[in-house]
Amino acid sequence: MKNALRATLAYLLVAAASAAGQSDGQTQGQTDSPTPATESARPSDSGVPIERLLAILAKKTGKKSVLDPRVHASVVLVGQDPSELSYPELLTVLDVYGYVAVEDGKLVRILPDGRVRAQALPTITSGDTRPGSEWVTEVIAVKNLPATQLVPLLRPMVPQAGHLVAVPDTNSLILTDRFANVRRLEGLIRTLDAAEPAKTLAPQK
Repeated sequence: MKNALRATLAYLLVAAASAAGQSDGQTQGQTDSPTPATESARPSDSGVPIERLLAILAKKTGKKSVLDPRVHASVVLVGQDPSELSYPELLTVLDVYGYVAVEDGKLVRILPDGRVRAQALPTITSGDTRPGSEWVTEVIAVKNLPATQLVPLLRPMVPQAGHLVAVPDTNSLILTDRFANVRRLEGLIRTLDAAEPAKTLAPQK
């Protein structure tokens, strides 16, 4: 009889210890596993796929895009909701990541910036206004200085993907660049072109 009671008590003790261990393990697992709310609040360093940004913009503006096969990027936006991105802001984002957008009818071509010079970019005049990061071409007439002399002065200010060349017959410059930089260089050209030539002092006898 005593042996039976001892066996029963031993069994109950082992069962109680096993149940307590399982309970502690479940509690520990619940503590270690993040809740969905915590997981969603964690910042992501992977960025937003560029395809997603273009899809959001297409829904907002109707501008549909076609991507060059070499266009791949995860865009990191700080303090900017991707759903609130405007088209001029998208052009700036593309510029940062080495890409350009060229409108072609109902589609917008997204290309590496190295191909921009071969595209049918809009040709602007001095009175036109465009987004700062849009690529354009302008023909700038030079009145007083030889246009060829301005090329080596201005070329370092043009990005590698841009283009700057002088046309001696018309004494003008052809400039392809982002609109903001075209306006900057145009201002420099006007200033240099309006300056009076330095007077040469006659050598003293």
